[in-house]
Amino acid sequence: MSYETQLQFVEVYLRPHRVLAFMEAAETLRKDPNSEFGWMIAGIRLYSGGYLDWNLDKKGRRELTDHCGDDPIKLSREELAEPDGPKIEFWFGGDWDPIGKWYDSKKLAGWLAPYCRSGKIIAVSQEGDGAIWGWEFSQRKGIRELGIMPTSEWRRPTAALYHNLFQLAKKIRLATDKAEKRELYSKRYKLLKRVDSNTVKGQSGKFDKAYNRLFDQLPVKVLKKVY
Repeated sequence: MSYETQLQFVEVYLRPHRVLAFMEAAETLRKDPNSEFGWMIAGIRLYSGGYLDWNLDKKGRRELTDHCGDDPIKLSREELAEPDGPKIEFWFGGDWDPIGKWYDSKKLAGWLAPYCRSGKIIAVSQEGDGAIWGWEFSQRKGIRELGIMPTSEWRRPTAALYHNLFQLAKKIRLATDKAEKRELYSKRYKLLKRVDSNTVKGQSGKFDKAYNRLFDQLPVKVLKKVY
């Protein structure tokens, strides 16, 4: 069984002084029958204020014109060397973000790296397993692999934290021993800090005041009825 992915080129820009070298190398690679990923070069398009008339046959130019509404244009060497450099996009016609069996995408990314100034290539699995990976380019640093990683610590759902706060409010209202009340207030303070980490930063003070007003006004018999 094959593995299908959606391959996305995100703001991938060529180094201006390497554009012509890239085009020559790409043409050579595309025509090499022994290349493992040369066939993927046919999907690369260059863009700089208009799609460049490069690597496009008559059918490809017609499809691209129909898709973007502008005719592909051929830029001069001076325009190709503009400071921003042209952007690379990946398109085989039809879907703008192609879905396919891109077995050699890693090798393609490695080959592109010396020519790229910046940008990312992202592969999104279409197999329902949630896999996402990719590569990032930097003119100064080269290339690095990307993947999904945690961006926060584990935390309880906010609804569960509020439930625990309400339970503490009941215990605080019913507590008679001072030591027990101090311990319960300490637990409430820690819970409030956790609630703040799950909500808008800086709102804990407002929440704390509203919380105190609400539960200091509730009689014990109401709390008993609620819980």
